[in-house]
Amino acid sequence: MHLRLAEGAARAGVEVVDWGRGAKEYKEWLKTRELWVGEGFVSRGHPVAWGYRLWRRPVRGLRNTVLAHPELRQPADRLLKTVGALRTGAQGRQRPDREPTDTR
Repeated sequence: MHLRLAEGAARAGVEVVDWGRGAKEYKEWLKTRELWVGEGFVSRGHPVAWGYRLWRRPVRGLRNTVLAHPELRQPADRLLKTVGALRTGAQGRQRPDREPTDTR
């Protein structure tokens, strides 16, 4: 799937694809070079910005911890795939074609 995506992007004129953070085998197969990218956050002193930062900090810290310890990558990947399958399955069981029944 990743190869077809990269081929289609190349046909469409895309010259650079950012596969995101983390080591995955398909990224090694598809890369032609490595570019170092910085990551940051700029905000104003506003309560909404503070809330966003407090919300994102634990997620970023957990991601960095998993990426820094190769022994955690496979269990974390497996957990994310399981959660994704459960979410997809739960969405698939909903019946949007039926009208809600009145319980009065």
